[in-house]
Amino acid sequence: MKPIKRLYLSSDPVHLIDCNIVLELNACGRGVITAGTETDYTGKMVRIDVGYDGLVLRWFTGYVERSQPADNGTCRLFVRELVGIFDKLWPCSFQHPTLRQITDWISEQSGLTVTTPVGAAYADKPIPHFTHSGTGYQLFAQSGPCIFSDGLSLVSVAGRGCLRRRCGA
Repeated sequence: MKPIKRLYLSSDPVHLIDCNIVLELNACGRGVITAGTETDYTGKMVRIDVGYDGLVLRWFTGYVERSQPADNGTCRLFVRELVGIFDKLWPCSFQHPTLRQITDWISEQSGLTVTTPVGAAYADKPIPHFTHSGTGYQLFAQSGPCIFSDGLSLVSVAGRGCLRRRCGA
């Protein structure tokens, strides 16, 4: 049985010449794909389906981080999993936000769905001020354990955790 490999760039089927992708448990999957196209797909969705006759499954879903021309009308695509968008800086500052407003902003900016628990009282409790200057991963990691204590303002500084200040201080 010969394996089937299908490449889709922005839902367009494209000939897959070579594929070298690394998937990790604790990091964003990434890789290099050589595709039979000269079109620049930078920032577009990429999907790879792999399988055998009768059973082809989605193996990778991500976006094209950058593209460069290769030999004979092909191009090399540097790809990342969708969650890789949070590797970049995500600076933000909010006045009187709730956790739900922050997650809605993240969803709007990233295009990925971020939800809060239904019926959780803390998700709708406003704080005076929220500021963050690190990556998206740090935004999630630091806002979870130290967000929304009574009378505290939260300032998240990249790599330094959360600094809490009394309101009005």
